[in-house]
Amino acid sequence: MYKIGCEKIFDSTGLSLSSSKRGQLSIFIIIGIVIVTGVVLYFVFNKPLNKPNGGNTINVGDVLDQCLKETAQRGVLKIGEQGGYYILEENKTFYSFPYLTSYYLKDGKNLVLSKENIEKQIGFYIDDNLQACFDENLKTFETQGFNLSYGNIKSSVIIKENSIDIKTNMNLIASKGDSNDRFDKIDSNIKPVRLLVLLDLSNKIVNEQVQDTRKTCISVLGKDANESGVKINVYKTGNKNDFVYVISDPLSNFSCNAYNFTFAAEYNFLNCKTSEECLNELAK
Repeated sequence: MYKIGCEKIFDSTGLSLSSSKRGQLSIFIIIGIVIVTGVVLYFVFNKPLNKPNGGNTINVGDVLDQCLKETAQRGVLKIGEQGGYYILEENKTFYSFPYLTSYYLKDGKNLVLSKENIEKQIGFYIDDNLQACFDENLKTFETQGFNLSYGNIKSSVIIKENSIDIKTNMNLIASKGDSNDRFDKIDSNIKPVRLLVLLDLSNKIVNEQVQDTRKTCISVLGKDANESGVKINVYKTGNKNDFVYVISDPLSNFSCNAYNFTFAAEYNFLNCKTSEECLNELAK
Protein backbone atom coordinates (compact mmCIF):
# COMPACT_ATOMS: atom_id res chain seq x y z
CA MET A 1 0.00 0.00 0.00
CA TYR A 2 1.17 3.50 -0.85
CA LYS A 3 0.17 6.26 1.56
CA ILE A 4 0.01 10.02 1.37
CA GLY A 5 -0.96 11.48 4.72
CA CYS A 6 -4.18 9.74 5.73
CA GLU A 7 -5.29 8.86 2.22
CA LYS A 8 -4.84 5.55 0.44
CA ILE A 9 -3.53 6.24 -3.02
CA PHE A 10 -2.48 2.92 -4.55
CA ASP A 11 -3.93 -0.32 -3.22
CA SER A 12 -3.23 -3.77 -4.61
CA THR A 13 -6.56 -5.07 -3.27
CA GLY A 14 -8.32 -3.56 -6.29
CA LEU A 15 -10.56 -1.15 -4.41
CA SER A 16 -11.80 1.82 -6.39
CA LEU A 17 -9.22 4.46 -5.45
CA SER A 18 -8.63 6.43 -8.66
CA SER A 19 -10.85 9.20 -9.93
CA SER A 20 -11.52 7.65 -13.35
CA LYS A 21 -14.91 6.09 -14.00
CA ARG A 22 -15.35 2.83 -15.84
CA GLY A 23 -18.19 2.27 -18.26
CA GLN A 24 -20.17 -0.88 -17.96
CA LEU A 25 -19.66 -3.61 -20.53
CA SER A 26 -22.50 -3.99 -22.95
CA ILE A 27 -24.36 -7.25 -22.94
CA PHE A 28 -23.99 -7.36 -26.68
CA ILE A 29 -20.97 -9.32 -27.82
CA ILE A 30 -20.11 -6.99 -30.70
CA ILE A 31 -20.13 -3.89 -28.53
CA GLY A 32 -18.12 -5.79 -25.94
CA ILE A 33 -15.47 -6.63 -28.50
CA VAL A 34 -15.28 -3.00 -29.58
CA ILE A 35 -14.83 -1.83 -25.99
CA VAL A 36 -12.14 -4.39 -25.23
CA THR A 37 -10.30 -3.50 -28.42
CA GLY A 38 -10.54 0.19 -27.60
CA VAL A 39 -9.14 -0.36 -24.11
CA VAL A 40 -6.20 -2.33 -25.49
CA LEU A 41 -5.42 0.35 -28.05
CA TYR A 42 -5.72 3.00 -25.36
CA PHE A 43 -3.02 1.40 -23.22
CA VAL A 44 -0.75 0.82 -26.17
CA PHE A 45 -1.00 4.12 -28.01
CA ASN A 46 -2.73 6.73 -25.91
CA LYS A 47 -0.93 9.43 -23.89
CA PRO A 48 -0.23 9.72 -21.04
CA LEU A 49 0.75 6.17 -20.13
CA ASN A 50 -1.33 4.33 -17.55
CA LYS A 51 -0.86 1.30 -15.36
CA PRO A 52 -3.59 -1.12 -14.20
CA ASN A 53 -4.68 -1.11 -10.57
CA GLY A 54 -7.43 -3.59 -9.72
CA GLY A 55 -9.49 -2.68 -12.79
CA ASN A 56 -8.80 1.06 -12.54
CA THR A 57 -6.11 3.04 -14.29
CA ILE A 58 -3.43 5.20 -12.71
CA ASN A 59 -1.87 7.87 -14.87
CA VAL A 60 1.93 8.14 -14.93
CA GLY A 61 1.58 11.81 -14.03
CA ASP A 62 -0.52 10.82 -11.00
CA VAL A 63 2.21 8.44 -9.85
CA LEU A 64 4.80 11.23 -10.14
CA ASP A 65 2.59 13.70 -8.31
CA GLN A 66 1.89 11.31 -5.46
CA CYS A 67 5.56 10.36 -5.18
CA LEU A 68 6.49 14.02 -4.86
CA LYS A 69 3.82 14.66 -2.26
CA GLU A 70 4.74 11.61 -0.18
CA THR A 71 8.48 12.30 -0.39
CA ALA A 72 7.99 15.97 0.50
CA GLN A 73 5.87 15.04 3.51
CA ARG A 74 8.56 12.68 4.74
CA GLY A 75 11.12 15.44 4.26
CA VAL A 76 9.11 17.94 6.31
CA LEU A 77 8.74 15.38 9.10
CA LYS A 78 12.48 14.69 8.97
CA ILE A 79 13.55 18.31 9.24
CA GLY A 80 11.09 18.73 12.12
CA GLU A 81 12.99 16.05 14.04
CA GLN A 82 16.37 17.64 13.30
CA GLY A 83 15.82 21.33 13.92
CA GLY A 84 15.17 22.21 10.30
CA TYR A 85 18.08 20.17 8.96
CA TYR A 86 18.10 17.19 6.62
CA ILE A 87 21.89 17.28 6.33
CA LEU A 88 23.15 17.83 9.87
CA GLU A 89 26.17 20.08 10.45
CA GLU A 90 28.80 18.44 12.63
CA ASN A 91 29.48 21.42 14.89
CA LYS A 92 25.75 22.00 15.48
CA THR A 93 24.57 18.41 15.91
CA PHE A 94 23.15 17.24 19.23
CA TYR A 95 22.72 13.55 20.07
CA SER A 96 21.37 12.01 23.24
CA PHE A 97 19.15 8.98 22.75
CA PRO A 98 16.44 9.16 21.50
CA TYR A 99 17.17 12.63 20.15
CA LEU A 100 19.25 13.45 17.09
CA THR A 101 18.73 17.10 16.34
CA SER A 102 20.50 20.45 16.09
CA TYR A 103 21.56 23.03 18.61
CA TYR A 104 19.65 26.29 18.34
CA LEU A 105 21.48 27.67 21.38
CA LYS A 106 25.16 26.87 21.89
CA ASP A 107 28.03 28.85 23.38
CA GLY A 108 25.54 31.63 24.02
CA LYS A 109 24.76 32.03 20.30
CA ASN A 110 21.46 31.92 18.43
CA LEU A 111 21.77 29.16 15.80
CA VAL A 112 18.13 29.05 14.68
CA LEU A 113 18.00 28.08 11.03
CA SER A 114 16.50 30.66 8.66
CA LYS A 115 13.39 30.06 6.58
CA GLU A 116 15.48 30.12 3.40
CA ASN A 117 17.89 27.50 4.71
CA ILE A 118 15.07 25.21 5.82
CA GLU A 119 13.58 25.51 2.34
CA LYS A 120 16.91 24.34 0.92
CA GLN A 121 17.07 21.43 3.37
CA ILE A 122 13.61 20.19 2.38
CA GLY A 123 14.65 20.49 -1.26
CA PHE A 124 17.80 18.44 -0.60
CA TYR A 125 15.71 15.69 1.00
CA ILE A 126 13.33 15.54 -1.95
CA ASP A 127 16.17 15.46 -4.48
CA ASP A 128 17.89 12.61 -2.63
CA ASN A 129 14.80 10.45 -2.06
CA LEU A 130 12.33 11.04 -4.90
CA GLN A 131 14.03 8.68 -7.33
CA ALA A 132 13.48 5.71 -5.00
CA CYS A 133 9.73 6.34 -5.02
CA PHE A 134 9.73 6.55 -8.82
CA ASP A 135 11.67 3.30 -9.10
CA GLU A 136 9.24 1.47 -6.83
CA ASN A 137 6.00 2.74 -8.32
CA LEU A 138 6.89 2.93 -12.01
CA LYS A 139 8.46 -0.52 -12.32
CA THR A 140 5.15 -1.93 -13.62
CA PHE A 141 5.58 0.14 -16.76
CA GLU A 142 9.10 -1.16 -17.31
CA THR A 143 7.93 -4.78 -17.05
CA GLN A 144 5.43 -3.96 -19.80
CA GLY A 145 8.20 -2.85 -22.13
CA PHE A 146 8.24 0.88 -21.49
CA ASN A 147 11.59 2.64 -21.33
CA LEU A 148 11.95 5.26 -18.58
CA SER A 149 14.84 7.71 -18.61
CA TYR A 150 15.47 10.31 -15.94
CA GLY A 151 17.31 13.60 -15.89
CA ASN A 152 18.63 15.37 -12.80
CA ILE A 153 16.05 15.97 -10.08
CA LYS A 154 16.09 19.51 -8.69
CA SER A 155 13.48 20.90 -6.30
CA SER A 156 12.66 24.40 -5.11
CA VAL A 157 10.65 24.92 -1.93
CA ILE A 158 8.73 27.91 -0.58
CA ILE A 159 7.46 27.94 3.01
CA LYS A 160 4.23 29.91 3.35
CA GLU A 161 2.07 30.86 6.32
CA ASN A 162 0.06 27.65 6.41
CA SER A 163 1.60 25.51 3.68
CA ILE A 164 4.72 24.54 1.76
CA ASP A 165 4.95 24.73 -2.04
CA ILE A 166 7.27 22.43 -3.98
CA LYS A 167 8.31 22.59 -7.63
CA THR A 168 10.52 19.81 -8.98
CA ASN A 169 12.31 19.65 -12.34
CA MET A 170 12.94 16.06 -13.37
CA ASN A 171 13.01 15.55 -17.17
CA LEU A 172 11.50 12.06 -17.23
CA ILE A 173 10.81 10.48 -20.61
CA ALA A 174 8.55 7.42 -20.86
CA SER A 175 8.58 5.71 -24.25
CA LYS A 176 7.45 2.55 -25.99
CA GLY A 177 7.70 2.19 -29.72
CA ASP A 178 6.54 5.45 -31.30
CA SER A 179 4.84 6.64 -28.12
CA ASN A 180 6.72 9.17 -25.99
CA ASP A 181 5.69 11.09 -22.92
CA ARG A 182 7.87 13.79 -21.38
CA PHE A 183 7.47 15.08 -17.84
CA ASP A 184 9.65 18.14 -17.26
CA LYS A 185 8.29 19.34 -13.93
CA ILE A 186 5.84 18.44 -11.19
CA ASP A 187 4.37 20.55 -8.41
CA SER A 188 2.99 19.77 -4.98
CA ASN A 189 1.69 21.47 -1.86
CA ILE A 190 1.75 20.38 1.78
CA LYS A 191 -0.83 21.74 4.17
CA PRO A 192 -1.64 22.49 6.86
CA VAL A 193 1.83 23.08 8.26
CA ARG A 194 2.80 26.24 10.15
CA LEU A 195 6.58 26.16 9.98
CA LEU A 196 6.76 29.97 10.15
CA VAL A 197 4.94 29.94 13.50
CA LEU A 198 7.27 27.26 14.86
CA LEU A 199 10.36 29.13 13.67
CA ASP A 200 9.13 32.34 15.26
CA LEU A 201 8.59 30.57 18.58
CA SER A 202 12.01 28.93 18.35
CA ASN A 203 13.61 32.33 17.86
CA LYS A 204 11.72 33.78 20.84
CA ILE A 205 12.88 30.94 23.07
CA VAL A 206 16.49 31.21 21.98
CA ASN A 207 16.71 35.01 21.92
CA GLU A 208 15.48 35.16 25.50
CA GLN A 209 18.06 32.61 26.57
CA VAL A 210 20.89 34.39 24.78
CA GLN A 211 20.32 37.16 27.31
CA ASP A 212 20.80 34.68 30.18
CA THR A 213 21.91 31.13 29.34
CA ARG A 214 21.26 29.99 32.91
CA LYS A 215 17.49 30.12 32.74
CA THR A 216 14.40 30.77 30.70
CA CYS A 217 11.02 32.21 31.60
CA ILE A 218 8.58 29.32 31.45
CA SER A 219 5.58 31.61 32.04
CA VAL A 220 6.45 33.71 28.98
CA LEU A 221 6.91 30.59 26.86
CA GLY A 222 3.58 29.26 28.09
CA LYS A 223 1.84 32.50 27.08
CA ASP A 224 3.40 32.41 23.60
CA ALA A 225 2.49 28.75 23.22
CA ASN A 226 -1.13 29.34 24.18
CA GLU A 227 -1.45 32.27 21.79
CA SER A 228 -0.04 30.17 18.94
CA GLY A 229 -2.08 27.07 19.76
CA VAL A 230 0.99 24.87 20.33
CA LYS A 231 2.51 22.92 23.20
CA ILE A 232 6.15 23.35 24.26
CA ASN A 233 7.83 20.48 26.07
CA VAL A 234 11.33 20.63 27.56
CA TYR A 235 13.24 17.38 28.13
CA LYS A 236 16.40 16.67 30.09
CA THR A 237 19.23 14.73 28.43
CA GLY A 238 22.39 12.88 29.40
CA ASN A 239 24.18 16.20 29.84
CA LYS A 240 22.96 18.36 32.70
CA ASN A 241 23.50 21.55 30.66
CA ASP A 242 21.70 20.34 27.50
CA PHE A 243 17.94 20.30 27.08
CA VAL A 244 15.70 19.41 24.17
CA TYR A 245 12.69 21.49 23.16
CA VAL A 246 9.80 19.91 21.27
CA ILE A 247 7.18 22.32 19.92
CA SER A 248 4.07 20.32 19.06
CA ASP A 249 1.51 21.91 16.74
CA PRO A 250 -1.86 20.14 16.39
CA LEU A 251 -2.85 22.60 13.64
CA SER A 252 0.02 21.40 11.43
CA ASN A 253 -1.65 18.04 10.94
CA PHE A 254 -0.88 17.25 7.29
CA SER A 255 0.16 13.74 8.42
CA CYS A 256 -3.00 13.34 10.57
CA ASN A 257 -0.94 13.93 13.72
CA ALA A 258 0.41 16.98 15.50
CA TYR A 259 3.65 18.15 13.89
CA ASN A 260 6.73 18.25 16.13
CA PHE A 261 9.61 20.66 15.71
CA THR A 262 12.64 19.73 17.82
CA PHE A 263 15.88 21.47 18.74
CA ALA A 264 18.49 21.44 21.52
CA ALA A 265 19.71 24.24 23.79
CA GLU A 266 22.92 24.43 25.81
CA TYR A 267 22.92 26.25 29.13
CA ASN A 268 25.55 27.33 31.62
CA PHE A 269 24.19 26.26 35.00
CA LEU A 270 26.28 27.06 38.04
CA ASN A 271 24.14 25.87 40.94
CA CYS A 272 23.01 22.39 39.92
CA LYS A 273 24.76 19.04 39.68
CA THR A 274 22.23 16.77 37.97
CA SER A 275 19.89 17.03 34.99
CA GLU A 276 16.89 16.99 37.34
CA GLU A 277 18.28 19.86 39.41
CA CYS A 278 19.12 21.81 36.27
CA LEU A 279 15.65 21.24 34.85
CA ASN A 280 14.23 22.78 38.04
CA GLU A 281 16.73 25.64 37.68
CA LEU A 282 15.57 26.14 34.11
CA ALA A 283 11.95 26.50 35.23
CA LYS A 284 12.62 29.17 37.85
